[in-house]
Amino acid sequence: MVEKKGLKKKNEKMEGIKEVKETRVQAEENIKGKMGEAKEGAMKKKEEMGSKMEKIQEGAVGKKEGVQEGVKTRRTQAEDIWSDIMRSFRGRQEDFGRALSEYTSSQKPLTDVIETDDDVIIKVDLPGVKKEDINIGIAEDSVEVMAKFEEESEVRDVNYIQKERTYGETLRKVSLPAKVKTEETTGTFSDSILTIKMPKLEKKMHKLDIQ
Repeated sequence: MVEKKGLKKKNEKMEGIKEVKETRVQAEENIKGKMGEAKEGAMKKKEEMGSKMEKIQEGAVGKKEGVQEGVKTRRTQAEDIWSDIMRSFRGRQEDFGRALSEYTSSQKPLTDVIETDDDVIIKVDLPGVKKEDINIGIAEDSVEVMAKFEEESEVRDVNYIQKERTYGETLRKVSLPAKVKTEETTGTFSDSILTIKMPKLEKKMHKLDIQ
């Protein structure tokens, strides 16, 4: 009886060990399965990431090529525009110089107005003007001087480094401080200075103090 009980306990112990081993084996198999699934999932994700990276790189390369092509196109367009501007500027340089001269000539010539007891005298600076190109209009209370600046010669196909001499017409109207005798007015033009001398219509009276 004792031997049978001992044998039974031994068998039960062996069965317990066997169950433990089976449980361990099953756990190991489960772990291996999960490890395999995780590895397979990781490989799949890696492949997906690789595919996405390839697409991103392809897109980046495409964008880079597009940007480079756009920059090249804009640079070419800018160069063409600049060339057109320079050609237009050179082609119209003479017109530009003439327009600048006309604008400058529109500035009023320097003028002095002098009043004496008997006369009103006007002096006008007109450098580069010929006497025959000066027109003077006189009223009792004002004088109008018009002068024409003519260009000496037409020079074409040249580049002006600096162009300041004025051409065109200039007009200066001066109000007089007193009425004048227009028919007795005289004018002279010497050393580029126009001098107009106008006798006053009413001479200034000198007040005499009685002693």
